[in-house]
Amino acid sequence: MTGNENAHVHPGHHARLAHLHQQLSSLRSVLPDDVWHSTWDQHQQRLEHLRDKVGPAIWQAAAARANDTDRVLVDLLLKGDLNP
Repeated sequence: MTGNENAHVHPGHHARLAHLHQQLSSLRSVLPDDVWHSTWDQHQQRLEHLRDKVGPAIWQAAAARANDTDRVLVDLLLKGDLNP
């Protein structure tokens, strides 16, 4: 697998990914453009591609299903605390 391929995303992942998408959108408003683009733009584009693929209604429903575990994991990811 090359670095440009995505792993298979199971529908069970949608809630966490939709929440991540929301959080990345929020970060965009508080980070300088160059920082946001160099760090998060590629990931945001992948999430938007997935959102477009599954459809906005399913994506919104998935975001509403995000639970405390999803929110904690996304928070840790964004803080860099899940990096090896």
